[in-house]
Amino acid sequence: SPTLNPTPNIRGNAGSTTQSITTQDDDDDDSTKVDPPSNDSYKSITFYAIGDTPLNPVQEETLREQISNLPSYSYHPSTTTTPTTTLTETNAFLIHLGDIQKGNADCQVAKYNTVQSILLQSPLPVFVLPGDSDIRNCPNPDQAFNY
Repeated sequence: SPTLNPTPNIRGNAGSTTQSITTQDDDDDDSTKVDPPSNDSYKSITFYAIGDTPLNPVQEETLREQISNLPSYSYHPSTTTTPTTTLTETNAFLIHLGDIQKGNADCQVAKYNTVQSILLQSPLPVFVLPGDSDIRNCPNPDQAFNY
């Protein structure tokens, strides 16, 4: 069976992991090693991470400004065309790590809709991981999950 041997590969500020795969024939006489492509074939990944925001109207405005200052990537989830990049780093995205409200919030759908409308203005693809204040700490967690 194949054996994976992870090897760290750091290029500039981007990190990745490469692996060598070693296979053996049934007769255990022969082995074949498959090495990954050269470092020149790896592309960097750029991501922007945010979380615990926007907890109030001032932070909502700050988030709008931060989103508008992200580099352009000519991508929007509502389009069906292939993205064309204006960045040299084509593997860029934004991730929100949760908590768009305080832990004692009443979890109104309007708050979720406001944050969604802000994040949809991102020129980069956006991924959202809900935080405990977005679901678990809500009076009705099942309902909050569906927002």
